[in-house]
Amino acid sequence: MDGPIVDRCGHSCAAGSISPKTLGGRCLQECGPPFTGVCRSGKRVGEMWRPPPGSRPVPIPRSLATMRVIAGTHRGRRLRAPDTPGTRPVTDRVKESIFSSLGPEVAGAVVADLYAGAGSFGIEAISRGATRVTFVEVARPAVQALQENLAALSMAGELVVTEVDRFLARPGERFDVVFCDPPWPLPSAELQAILEKLLDRLSDEAVVVVTRRSSDPIPLPLGYLIEDERRFGDTRIIRYRKESA
Repeated sequence: MDGPIVDRCGHSCAAGSISPKTLGGRCLQECGPPFTGVCRSGKRVGEMWRPPPGSRPVPIPRSLATMRVIAGTHRGRRLRAPDTPGTRPVTDRVKESIFSSLGPEVAGAVVADLYAGAGSFGIEAISRGATRVTFVEVARPAVQALQENLAALSMAGELVVTEVDRFLARPGERFDVVFCDPPWPLPSAELQAILEKLLDRLSDEAVVVVTRRSSDPIPLPLGYLIEDERRFGDTRIIRYRKESA
């Protein structure tokens, strides 16, 4: 992109931001749904994504629905995964194990879904009673799939379109539960730096769930205790607890 993007309302974002056309051709500013968020340059252009007023849920075609909500108010509803090479849709077995281990900590929690992909973890958290969920994702196919999943379930969620490290560099609310599902090629040292940067955005005794490849070393970031570690085939699940001050 050679210049600023100007949407239908005349607002503009710096070059490098997500195209309004890619996100449904609607305004990215606070003037209305279906999408508001943060452009890649880090400029904040909105708060919440909500389905347009009066709109009805748009079911995901079964041929595209490769994931589902496990439990809660939207139990059994199907979700689509991004149509991109190398995508790793989380399996029901892994997701159920994660949420079973969290128990009642999700209900009423303020949640972040980092490297959200199509939003499987965050949507499951909303279904299980989370107060608010922030989804952080930058890949266009994933953002589109996440929007479609939220629309299909008539869910509202904060969708922040930026890199995770940029998101964490800004001040903001503190999270009680964080899901962190980075791309497997992300080096462990970079993931450890992300987790240490995340500390300032965590509430007291917050829990952070990280998914990694089983063969990768376990990150040992400062300020955390490892509460649990499990393997499911080629996937490793690590649950951290923020250390008490």
